[in-house]
Amino acid sequence: MNINLLISTAICTMLSFQLSAQKTWSDDVAEIFYSKCAACHNPNGAGPFSVLDYTTTVANSGSIKYEIEAGNMPPWPVDTSYTRFRHERVLTPQELSDIVDWIDEGTAEGDPTTAPPPPVFNSGAILSGTPDLSVRIPDYKSNATSGSDDYVCFVIPSGLTSDKIIRAMEIIPGNPEIVHHVFVYADEAGSSSTDTVGGDCVNPPTTMLIGAFVPGSTPVEFPITDNFKSGFPIPSGADIILSIHYPEGSLDELDSTRVNFFFYDDSVTDVRQVYNQPLLENWSFFLLPNAEKIVKASYNVKADYSLIGVGPHMHKLGKEIKSYGITEEGDTIPFINIPDWDFEWQGGYEFKKLIKIPSGTKLKAEGMFDNTTTQIVIPGLNTSDEMFLVYFGYMEYEVGDEFVILDSTYFDDVLTIDEKETKLSITTRPNPFKNSVSIEYQLVSRANVLLYIYDLNGRLIKKLLNANQSAGNQNVIWSGTNDNGASVSNGVYIYSMNVDGVKHHGKLVKTN
Repeated sequence: MNINLLISTAICTMLSFQLSAQKTWSDDVAEIFYSKCAACHNPNGAGPFSVLDYTTTVANSGSIKYEIEAGNMPPWPVDTSYTRFRHERVLTPQELSDIVDWIDEGTAEGDPTTAPPPPVFNSGAILSGTPDLSVRIPDYKSNATSGSDDYVCFVIPSGLTSDKIIRAMEIIPGNPEIVHHVFVYADEAGSSSTDTVGGDCVNPPTTMLIGAFVPGSTPVEFPITDNFKSGFPIPSGADIILSIHYPEGSLDELDSTRVNFFFYDDSVTDVRQVYNQPLLENWSFFLLPNAEKIVKASYNVKADYSLIGVGPHMHKLGKEIKSYGITEEGDTIPFINIPDWDFEWQGGYEFKKLIKIPSGTKLKAEGMFDNTTTQIVIPGLNTSDEMFLVYFGYMEYEVGDEFVILDSTYFDDVLTIDEKETKLSITTRPNPFKNSVSIEYQLVSRANVLLYIYDLNGRLIKKLLNANQSAGNQNVIWSGTNDNGASVSNGVYIYSMNVDGVKHHGKLVKTN
């Protein structure tokens, strides 16, 4: 054989292998970005750029590589070897390797017609649809100076003429840059009044805590399964109180925070009440200058409870925090472990299933603080002070709670999402549906079609179709199951399609 031909053939073979092995956006990493990053990094999300399209992601690939290799992104400070939670934002070692390899190899796009269809996010609020009640504070300028924080309470009449039960709530900061946290209370007695003087209104008396917002938190969605419904009652005529913390340095910055509430229908009964309380707290510690200190808290449970979630809270000197329970038999129930506390990424964490806490269990928390300042630091309201709290979401225990899986609970069937107008005519029927829905469309020519089902938070539910289809009428059936074959809960879902590189989407509503 001619030696030049042999060398040329070998080079071509090597190049062909390298090209075939090269990671691409369409085939290797788009789906990772969609599932692990897009909830924040979408055109209307908290992230500084979107990862829903190839071009924008490539433009930020340098910072993406740095942040994921450093372990800063996706932000998930919880130790997954201690406890697993719903909706974890964690890259597997393979996913991390795939993204880094894709960037190092030149961020190739691949064939755009084979790219997975992206999730769809509504503008503004995460929970879409029309809220049953929306309250908003008056425009307010922070009074926090360079040396003190501003804690204020806004009392807003609900205007409710009958008792309601909240099934979901979303707190939307008007100015995310300066809103450190928001606590939402219901005041049945109507005994509170707006307090924006003095900067020290934190926990209004005679009120019930509904939920909270802190950096990194998501909307409050009370669990709903086939076995039970849960929520928070709000009496007729109750006032809504928003207790808001503006940190030092935000003086004269303007805020207009609002809260959207979604209620159960009045006909719905047997809704179990959820309680949100800082069952573990310590207000008596002090931190010496340039020293570390372990702080602890405990609480004795006097009745059987079912835990939904947990939310630890410290300030900037916090280094790590762990919470767990010890039963009367000596068994340990792990709640949460955050080995590297991040003040900027806090939130409430929901368990994958309800956790039974028997009467007599001792709840415990322990945390490490590192006071790198030259001052003694004590518990207090300001960011420059410290706090040691662990909030719990819980219900009174009922037999069988410990077998309730929360990972599939979902906000039910009245939410809607704006549908995108497309040139492709798509029909869904029946919609709403009970057992199955038909997604029908007509192709004018042969096309590569990918069809995925997402929930409203952008989580992939089902890869329904990936095929090259001929021209003509097409019909794809979704039986309301996820990729594991399990039936999904009632609610609103999004079909997202890639038809030869052109994106389409719309809503599907599953009901009883």
